[in-house]
Amino acid sequence: MAHSPLKRILCTSSERFFVDDQIHDAFVAEFARRTRQLRVGDGMGMAEIGPLVSKAARDKVARLVQEAVEQGAQVVCGGRIPPDCPPGWFYEPTILTGVTPQMAIMREECFGPVAAICRVADFDEALQRANDSEFGLGASVFTTDLAEAMEAANRLESGMVWINNPLIDNDALPFSGSKMSGLGCELGRHGLNAFRRTKMVILDHQPRIHDWWLPRPDASFYPAEAAAPQ
Repeated sequence: MAHSPLKRILCTSSERFFVDDQIHDAFVAEFARRTRQLRVGDGMGMAEIGPLVSKAARDKVARLVQEAVEQGAQVVCGGRIPPDCPPGWFYEPTILTGVTPQMAIMREECFGPVAAICRVADFDEALQRANDSEFGLGASVFTTDLAEAMEAANRLESGMVWINNPLIDNDALPFSGSKMSGLGCELGRHGLNAFRRTKMVILDHQPRIHDWWLPRPDASFYPAEAAAPQ
């Protein structure tokens, strides 16, 4: 999460990761290798990770990480305030493994440079875990199976879904969330509808008296008697 004129904070950044058991260890190893290459700084030089917005924000991130560790999670990298940064509310990019759905870091919005990884048995468990949240802004899916990709897009309870290329943005596309992640929509045609005053007009080009208008004929009150032979 960056805080400088050249960078921005993304509310759609990935926080909870659900990784299939078959690739979990290889994924974590490569993820950690790339994460350790990230540079922390104030944005005046070469840096990808800037400070958080306030001390309270960093304290929350540190609390969530510490609680997860106390409950059995493992810190793969990061997990601390960097010792050699300029003044500011910095926190090292962090990867946690062994995370369980009951941990607060999986239930609360972290808004910090922390990736909490939960190992899952298969595709269905990944979707079930992903939907087990009161939030639902954006979700990212990585798969080489087109059928899985389309099923995930349909079943994920989020306003936006990215498949194999996260955080693509375009003002012509709607930006919206589900559950506790927003009300309504902005951007795109759907977002413009929020600024429109819609009027419904019904026109019958053949004006006539319809049989469902009041007063109703007596037979409509006792249809069974009306249908009985006299």
